[in-house]
Amino acid sequence: MLKELMEYLLGLQRPTTTTVDGLTYTHMDLNLIEPPRRAPLDLSSLSSFLAFIEESRDVFDRTELFIHVQTSRFVSLLTTLNENYGYRDTLARALYAPPMEFPTGRWLPQDEFTLRAMQAFRPTEDREALLKVVGNLRFDQTVKLEDDGVTQTATARNGVARVAEVKLPNPVWLKRYETWPEVSVEARTPYILRIKQDGGIALFDIGDAAPAKEASCAVAERISEYLQDHDIDIPVLE
Repeated sequence: MLKELMEYLLGLQRPTTTTVDGLTYTHMDLNLIEPPRRAPLDLSSLSSFLAFIEESRDVFDRTELFIHVQTSRFVSLLTTLNENYGYRDTLARALYAPPMEFPTGRWLPQDEFTLRAMQAFRPTEDREALLKVVGNLRFDQTVKLEDDGVTQTATARNGVARVAEVKLPNPVWLKRYETWPEVSVEARTPYILRIKQDGGIALFDIGDAAPAKEASCAVAERISEYLQDHDIDIPVLE
């Protein structure tokens, strides 16, 4: 009880400061009282994000705003640094959610592989060729695989009749849903296609970051064009 009373009485004291080697110290813990901050507006489309900027052009001081394209799927409208409190306010942000992400590195049954590839990649000639190759594979006791480390050859038989002998295309260049549909992106991502004796099929990501970077640049360019067309002077950063 006495301890709590002493702590309370000490808490009523005004803080005292001491300067040592140019640094100022106090004997008390001080908490900064910050002004209320704006809650960001969360959006799902790039068009809505740009429309918000246009509608708010007379609400905010444009000299204190900038747009940050963090990835091809996430952009935000922020204020410049508040020098008094050391933070930036996020006024609006848009997040793109693709229809589905393909589970690279996972062995999938033939039907599931086909379905997921159709959902995760945009229609292209390469995607259709991949689906045709995978769809024509027949897995049974007599499937034979030849692998030289780069290319696989699958010889599939149905009973005693040979169905086909094909070289699996590698790498496979597929067009992912990288960003919003209003942004034109032609980048394709390379994958390695592999099949197993038991019928498992997988795509392995090579790790090429160029397509995502190209998509990010395309988003920044689309935003810059919109701002220029509507005479809105806000910097766009990547």
